Amino acid sequence: MIKTNNESIKKLQNDALLNANWQTYVEYLLQQGVQYAKLGVDFKDWYDLIVLVRKYVFLMTQKEYIAKPLKSLSVIRGMDLFTDTVMCIIGESYIRETKELLESGKRSEFEQKQASQYARSLIEASLDPLVTINAEGKITDVNEASTKVTGVIREKLITTDFSSYFTEPDKAQKGYQQVFEK
Repeated sequence: MIKTNNESIKKLQNDALLNANWQTYVEYLLQQGVQYAKLGVDFKDWYDLIVLVRKYVFLMTQKEYIAKPLKSLSVIRGMDLFTDTVMCIIGESYIRETKELLESGKRSEFEQKQASQYARSLIEASLDPLVTINAEGKITDVNEASTKVTGVIREKLITTDFSSYFTEPDKAQKGYQQVFEK
């Protein structure tokens, strides 16, 4: 267990971002996911907080770089990528721990519902399009960013062929088949 306070978290973040030393910070994030799952924390509440932080960073960045819009966009996109990365790491750990708790029978039906809501929130957290597919290549879920990029509503995307959304469908199909094989 990594002992943390605000200063040590900042140090972990700086070490990851500035020195490309992610190992200890990732371990800390994985521990967070485990703790959230064990405590039955509703991910949506945590995610809502992240949304507020993103808005604050956006406004502060615009104010700081008002005369440099390209720099402002670069900083905002960097923060978004960092936030998405952090949320994915915590989310992976949360899902893994939740699955273990479910399999061991230590979770109530209410907690199972929370885990499901968390999974949905995790998918929606990304600003980039995210799609889940089954082994046959059919889309099983998408986030809102996917619907914006394709111009197709979620209900119409689900069950369609993932490969059909690529300019080279054969290459896309070979790619996902290789992933499922390995």
